[in-house]
Amino acid sequence: MPFSEIRTNVISGIVVGIVALPLRIAVAIAVGAPPIEGLYTSAFAGGFAALFGGSRYSITGPTAALAPLPTGVVIKFGVEALPIVVAMAGILLFVMTALKLGKLMKYMPDLVIIGFTAGIGLSIAFGQIANFLNVTGVDPSHEHFHERMWDLIQHLNTVSWTTPLIGLFAVALMLAWPFVQDFLSKLKSTPPTFIALIIASVLVFYVDIDTPTVATRYGDLPGSFPKPSFDWFDINLLIALIPSAIAVSILMGVETLLTAVMADNLAGTSRRHKPIRELFGQGIANVVGPFFD
Repeated sequence: MPFSEIRTNVISGIVVGIVALPLRIAVAIAVGAPPIEGLYTSAFAGGFAALFGGSRYSITGPTAALAPLPTGVVIKFGVEALPIVVAMAGILLFVMTALKLGKLMKYMPDLVIIGFTAGIGLSIAFGQIANFLNVTGVDPSHEHFHERMWDLIQHLNTVSWTTPLIGLFAVALMLAWPFVQDFLSKLKSTPPTFIALIIASVLVFYVDIDTPTVATRYGDLPGSFPKPSFDWFDINLLIALIPSAIAVSILMGVETLLTAVMADNLAGTSRRHKPIRELFGQGIANVVGPFFD
């Protein structure tokens, strides 16, 4: 591999890691898990998916598109059921790999890909409205969309305007960044989310703006790696979690392959992902990940 390509990959990895940091924490919080679990999952499961997967451009980690399913599991069985569901879903992904179901993706209509992408965007947007407005008093146990939205509307009187103003400032930065890049050639390839994240975080830290942070809500994150453990396994939950594991594995497989297709298209190269190997990599990631949660 040429040095220029290594350099590009290293820079891309650093930028993606910084941008993904708050997203992974947010997804963990959204499903009812401790924030650190999102980082552990990204580091270990994402690493194994990259090593054994079949896509050069996909980044594996907790995703908002899957958040509703794990949230339902936590509401019904508790957060301790999540590792079991994830591991079972990983085994089912191995079955999909053995049956070579990844090849079916080439028959997927473009409209399905467009609709799936739009659905992910809407899921992320509506799922973060309460955090964006810093609404307090909402009930996190609501599983359905209409219940959550109605609960949010009923608590709009608790909005703290400092937080949404910071959010709007970050959105404005991301929208304005492409125009600023024309005058800053050295920063032309820097993604707008990276700029917004850095500037907004520095502003909150140094100006001492009154808005909740991960530390104020959940305490400081651990400064050490987790030790491999099998304590999460509970044979009594296996049968009850089979439907959830099937749903997670199917949605995970579809999202993984659709993401790989979109990443290939954005990269604009002739090197395409290998769908069967990508499913296998996701299976490895999901089986290994729970041991480090």
